[in-house]
Amino acid sequence: MDTASLYQKIISIIQEKFINPANRYGLKIAELRELDPSIDDLILHLNGLNGILTLFAKDEHSEMNMSIDASQCVVIMGRIAQAIRQENQVEIDKLMIELEKHAHF
Repeated sequence: MDTASLYQKIISIIQEKFINPANRYGLKIAELRELDPSIDDLILHLNGLNGILTLFAKDEHSEMNMSIDASQCVVIMGRIAQAIRQENQVEIDKLMIELEKHAHF
């Protein structure tokens, strides 16, 4: 698997397993807590994939950008998970917009 394919896989997981269900079922804290797989499980899985992406990314500018963008998505999801635990709906709403901007290919 090349770097671009791995990057697309990470972004697809974020879109299919988190963004789409969150938008479909609601962005409220109760609904986000009920997503399966949970955001914490997704973050764990995505961190592993992103670690592999970082290893494969060569010194090429585009590959480094893909690695950085994927890392940013995972960090944003971590911040969303924290906002869910803190029951901070305003922060969740703001972070979801930020995540959707990053999670595209």
